[in-house]
Amino acid sequence: MERSEVLVSALAGCTSRALVEDTFNRYQVSDLATRTQYMNECMGNPKTFFCSGDNPSKKYEATLQMLIAGHWKLFKSYKALTRLN
Repeated sequence: MERSEVLVSALAGCTSRALVEDTFNRYQVSDLATRTQYMNECMGNPKTFFCSGDNPSKKYEATLQMLIAGHWKLFKSYKALTRLN
């Protein structure tokens, strides 16, 4: 398993900001755009809309809140079920 796959899997189990930050620190990922990309990959690259302009910090914060909320886990399950039918 590649390092990025392990990181994405580790993010899936995070339920707090502290756990997410610790995971990124463990894998030495500090760039906000890269962190946001990994979180989106973890959540199945959801189609989201939020207006943050070119502010990586706001994009990161919005994505972090979606990851922590965990609703994406249910949507990924629904998506998998619809592929079966």
